[in-house]
Amino acid sequence: MSYNKLTLKTNAAIEIGNVISYYASKNIILAKKIEKEIRLGFKMITKNPDNFQCRYANVRIFWLGKFPYGLYYIWENNEINILAFWHSKEDLPNKISKIL
Repeated sequence: MSYNKLTLKTNAAIEIGNVISYYASKNIILAKKIEKEIRLGFKMITKNPDNFQCRYANVRIFWLGKFPYGLYYIWENNEINILAFWHSKEDLPNKISKIL
């Protein structure tokens, strides 16, 4: 089942842009690869939002395959809201409270 509404919150969009810019400054091929994985993540979340790990309250995480980043999202009423895009080594419990 597909869910048509996927919203990228401002903080998540900024975080994604910053990470892609960082990789582009190091290697344009890496930047294209991470961008492709992020797009794949959006597609997979949209198709099956309940398939991914639920960690904090209602917040679920889609982990990228080759990069240490996750898309943090909430799925309610056929709406998917991408809240954040964080590195796996960040201090997540402190950050989660800020987005909820």
